[in-house]
Parts: sequence; structure tokens; C-alpha cells
Amino acid sequence: MKTIAKRALYSAVLITAFIMPATSFAQSWEPENAWKVNQDEWNVPSKTSNPPPSKQTPTYNSSNYPSNITPPNSQIPPAIPPSIEVEDIKTSERCKPITIKAKILDHTSINQVFIYYASGNLNYTMLPMKSPPQAPNIFIATLPETATQGDYIDYYIEGYNAQKKLIANSGNALTPSRIFFTGKCLFNMPETSPSNSPQIKNNLSPSVVSQIFQFSIMLGTAAGLVNDRTLNCDGDSRCESNSALSSRITPGIASLPLHLRASAMFNLPKHFQLGIYVRGQLYNIVKSSLSNKAKAEVKFPEQYNIMVGLGIRYLALWEQPYRLYVGLEFGWGGANATVDMGPRYNNFKDIYIYKGPVHIAPEIGFLWTIDKNVGFAFELTIPVVFPERPSIFFDFSIGPYFQF
Repeated sequence: MKTIAKRALYSAVLITAFIMPATSFAQSWEPENAWKVNQDEWNVPSKTSNPPPSKQTPTYNSSNYPSNITPPNSQIPPAIPPSIEVEDIKTSERCKPITIKAKILDHTSINQVFIYYASGNLNYTMLPMKSPPQAPNIFIATLPETATQGDYIDYYIEGYNAQKKLIANSGNALTPSRIFFTGKCLFNMPETSPSNSPQIKNNLSPSVVSQIFQFSIMLGTAAGLVNDRTLNCDGDSRCESNSALSSRITPGIASLPLHLRASAMFNLPKHFQLGIYVRGQLYNIVKSSLSNKAKAEVKFPEQYNIMVGLGIRYLALWEQPYRLYVGLEFGWGGANATVDMGPRYNNFKDIYIYKGPVHIAPEIGFLWTIDKNVGFAFELTIPVVFPERPSIFFDFSIGPYFQF
């Protein structure tokens, strides 16, 4: 019995001697404490000839940890993705192009950048953004004036990598950036097709189309067909002719002096205009160059230097800033041209008269509207003069016009 008791006591002593130190050691060994110790040891700069690195906050990168240590958070966060910073534009002038600039952070992973814009309730339109060689992280796009005619425009930007995968954006179709427009616009908002896509028409605004009066003053030149007799050759010693036809000339083309042409037109319903016009040559060659014999024939030389009458036009493109028109004029008066008689008459310079005194003139032209009340007019008029000595000439005129 005593032997059994001694053996039990002996066993208890052994257990106390071995188990208690092991328990104390196990309590002092915790993974977290071990991580702290090893991390502190790892952060100590190595003793080399290189200068110690600057102290930095450890990043969650597997290479930062010793192989025998598991980081506190074993799920390593991904790298920061590319981002897009857009120039903040709150307002812009209506009907003027808008330049949008975007700065791409970490641009090396972005291959293409697109801007999507929409005016009002229209669908978004995609436009590529370009990067200048000197600034590869800056992307630029210009929104056209046809998209800046409403009250505002919405837009957002997306960046794609080489695999055409979206990796960065600034806004989206539901949360776009918005620019409001100020000032007045010469053009109307574009209409939309049944598919709700923009159909740009560049229509003039109602305030322009509703003008009731238009005045133009133009400078022009002309050339015309000539045939029959000139004024001064007969009876002028410088114009010697051995021909029985005397001063009759063969059909040809002669130049007319520069002229001024003014018109005042009133807008009528159905895209018509009705008004008056006057055409006057800047140099009255008839009055200043008549020989004595010709003066007896030409009683009123001024009538061959001026033309007046009525005109009617139809504007085929009524609502466009470039408005094409066709018309017809009917009036009184005449014109004159300088004719080179040729070697047959010693190259004598003579005068040819478009007598008329009646003329009908078809015309074609267009109006280029550059502001609400100002523009340029281009016009080709072809007067046909009759009944005396029927003939024709071609007038080309250009100049400003004003409408009210």
C-alpha cells in the first residue's frame, strides 16, 4: 500500500515538473505576437553599404511578408485602377463648339477613350477622344455646335484597355456630367427621327425666318453677247473699214463696266419675296464717249446706263442659313459694253448698246446668313433685252444684305 502511494506521489511530481513549463511557454507563443516580432525584425534595414530606405507604410503585397508568416488579412487588396479626371465646365455659350479635356491617371493601361454626349432627351452619341503626343495622359474631344443648341448637354467618358474592356469611367448614362448653355442661338434645336436619334438640320430660328424686309447692295461685273452695229466706228477716222458692212460686228462676247445693284424685297407667304431693284453702271461710257454722229442717234444716253424694275423670288430652302432662291425680274432700261473691233477696224474700241428698253431677267442666287440680321448675297442674273436689237448679257453680283 505504501508502495502504491509512493508511486502516485512520484507521478504527480513528474507531471508538475513537465506540464507547467510547457503551459507557460504555450501561453507566451501567440501567432499575432510572433507576427509583430518578425515584422519588426523584417522592417529593420539591412546592414549594407546602401543608405537605409525611407520609412513607408507596408503595402499589402505578398512579397512584403516572410514565407513562414501569414499576414493578418490574407486577402490582398487589388492595385488602384485607372481613374479619369474631367475639366469642370458649368456653363458654355449656346451654338458654339465645346472642348472637353480629360486627364487619365495610370494612362498606360488605357488604350482608347470615348465621350458620350446627348442634348435634351436624345440618345447618346459616341465620339473618340484624341491624345496629343506631348501629353499622352490628356484626352481631348470637341462637341459640335449642332449639339449645343438646347438648354444643356449631358456627357460621360469611358476608358478601355487593349482588350476593349471598360476599366475606367467618369459618370455614366444615368449619372452624366451636365453643361448649361447661355446666350442666344441663330439655329433651332435639331429635330428627332422616329428612332429618337438626332437629325441635324441647322434650321434658322423663327426670329430670323419671320423677318419681313430685306435690303441688299452688291457690286458686280458682266459680260454679254453682241451683234450688229456699234456707235462710233462710222464717222471716226481711226476706225477705217474697207468693208461694205461698215461697222457691223460679228457675234461675240463683250465686257460690261462694273455695276452696283440694289434691291429691296418683302417676304410673302409660301416662301416668296416681292420687291424692286435698280442696277447702275459705275462708268457711263455712252455719255462720255459718243462721237458727234452718235450723239444725234442717241438722244438719252443715261437710259443705257441704268435698269430698274420689279422682282419676285422663291426661296427653295426657306429655313436654312444658306438659302437658295430663284426669281424673275421685269423692268425698263439698258446697258452698254466695250467692244474691240479687231484688226479689221484697226483694233478700234467702240461702244455697243443693249437698247431694249424692256428686259426680262431670270435669276438664281443664295443668301448666306452670318447673323440674325446680316448676311451675304450671291446672285447671277441674265437680262434679256428687247424689242429693239434683242440681246442678252450675264450679271454676277455679290454683297451684303440686311433684314428686319
